[in-house]
Amino acid sequence: MTEVDRPGDELIPARMLNELVYCPRLYFLEYVAKEWEDSADTVEGRRVHRRVDRPSRPLPDPDELPAERLHARSVTVTSEREGIVAKADLIESGGGAVAPVDYKRGEAPDAARVPGGVWPADRVQIAAQMLALRDSGYACDQGVVYYAASKTRVTVPWDDDRAAEVRAAVTEARRLARAHVMPPPLMASPKCPRCSLVGICLPDETNLLTAPDAPGGGAPAGKALGAPRQLVSLPSRRIRAGAWTSRWSAAPRITPYTRPWTLQRGAKASAPMICPTLYRMGARAGETKC
Repeated sequence: MTEVDRPGDELIPARMLNELVYCPRLYFLEYVAKEWEDSADTVEGRRVHRRVDRPSRPLPDPDELPAERLHARSVTVTSEREGIVAKADLIESGGGAVAPVDYKRGEAPDAARVPGGVWPADRVQIAAQMLALRDSGYACDQGVVYYAASKTRVTVPWDDDRAAEVRAAVTEARRLARAHVMPPPLMASPKCPRCSLVGICLPDETNLLTAPDAPGGGAPAGKALGAPRQLVSLPSRRIRAGAWTSRWSAAPRITPYTRPWTLQRGAKASAPMICPTLYRMGARAGETKC
C-alpha cells in the first residue's frame, strides 16, 4: 500500500471523497471553505440515516469476530497509511469477513447506463470504507450501497481498481485543499439545481462572468452558455428583493436570478452589499454589477 503524500496531513473523510467525485467545487466549498446549507434533500438524507446513525455495540477486532452474523452501526474506521477516515453506516459481519453498507436516500441508477449500477461518487465512498477496513486488518471483499428510494442493495466488489480510484481521489483532494483555489463550477450541469450550496456556488453566474466575450463563451463543445437558470426558489419578498443575510453577514448571499442586478454598498459598514463571487475574489467596489 502507498503512503499518503504528507503523513502530517489530516485524514480525508470518505464522504468528502464522494463530494469530490460528484463535483470538485462542492468538495472545496464544504471541506476547505467550510460552507454548508441545508436543503430538502439533505434533511431527507438525515431522516434516512436516522436509524443507522445510532451507534450499536462496537465492531470486534479482526481476530475476535464471531462466526455468526453480526451488525454494527455507525462505525468509524481510519487508515493513517491511506490518509482516510470513514464512518460506515452499517457493517455486516459473517464467516470472519466484514462488508460495509452505505445508505443513500435516492434511487439506484440503471445498471445498463451506469456501470455496476452504482453512481461513481457512491462507489468511491464505499471503496474508501473497504480500504480503511482492510488496512485495519479486516477481511473485506465487498461493500454494499443501499438506495432507499428504490429499496435496492447494490454490491460493490473489491479489486485493485477500487483501491486505485480511492487513492487518486485522496491525492486530488489534498491537492485542492493545499492550492486554496476554488475549482470552476460545472457547466450547465443537471447536478446543480438540487445542490444545497447552489446559492453560494452560483455556477451559471460564475461561468458567465468568467467566460470570454467570444460567441459561445467558455463553454465546451455542445454546451453553449445561455442565461443563468433559476436554480434557487424565491419563496419570500425579502429574497425577491435581491439578497438575504447569511452567517457571514459581511457579504449577503445572492439568489441566482435570470437577470443581472446592481448592488449598492449598505449604509452600515458591518453589512456591505457586495456580490459574493467578487467578494471572495477580494472586490470592495462601492457598486458592483453581478
